[in-house]
Amino acid sequence: MNESAGHIPSTANGCLDYGLCCYPCDTFDENTPPVDDPEYISSLGAAIFKGMQSGDSNAIWLMQGWLFSYDPFWRPPQMKALLHSVPMGRLVVLDLFAEVKPIWITSEQFYGVPYIWKVTVLFLIANNMMSFS
Repeated sequence: MNESAGHIPSTANGCLDYGLCCYPCDTFDENTPPVDDPEYISSLGAAIFKGMQSGDSNAIWLMQGWLFSYDPFWRPPQMKALLHSVPMGRLVVLDLFAEVKPIWITSEQFYGVPYIWKVTVLFLIANNMMSFS
């Protein structure tokens, strides 16, 4: 695939050719934090990002947004605390399954944090191209 066909050029280590490295980390995708205090949640997010920065000062955290769609723990204060615990532009959320259950609509577009609207094609294929009406 080439750039003109929508390919984002990357190196073997997962970094973009532009010198930016994205690190996927879905700490709370299947684990709910033990406390719902926004300050505590913010401290967890900041610690995760600090770990990424310890190895790469230009790190960008790439987070799946599933957790915000199915776990009632993630109300607006908790969601904002996690999303805003990382400097703006250093966290990107994948709005997975956005063609069916978009999170950006119910979260004021992830409260200003950059996100990618994504179609999860393999999920649809695995489920016999389910029809949603």
